Formats: sequence, C-alpha cells, structure tokens
Amino acid sequence: MKKDNINPTGARDVFTGVYTSVLNSDGTYQKVLVQASAMASSCVEGFGVEKMLECTKAEITKRVSFLNGTLDL
Repeated sequence: MKKDNINPTGARDVFTGVYTSVLNSDGTYQKVLVQASAMASSCVEGFGVEKMLECTKAEITKRVSFLNGTLDL
C-alpha cells in the first residue's frame, strides 16, 4: 500500500523562498545555502510556520553561525 508523504512543516517552501531571495540579492552560494538552511531548520521544530513566527533574529543568527562553523563549503 502506497502512502503519501505529508510535510506539515513548510520547511521545503521556506528553504526555496530564502534560497531564491538571497540568491537574487547577489548572495554567494555559501551564504544562500546557510541562510536557507538556518530558516528551514526553524520550521521543523513546530507545525507549519508556528515556530518560525516565534523565531527571533538572534536565533537565526545563532543558527547561521553554527552552520558556518560546521560546514566545509
């Protein structure tokens, strides 16, 4: 029996939106990937965009710093 995958977090949509936005504002590929990943990672901590709405700029900055420190891009 085939089951449909349901993604109630919206992380893919957020990743794609941020990726496109940062890329269109002349961001480097590293910046694009890190910013998109940081924003999308907040989505998977709640249902839909509820966690993202609670996320502060400081929290996103913390996520970006973590990703920059751990990724070898």
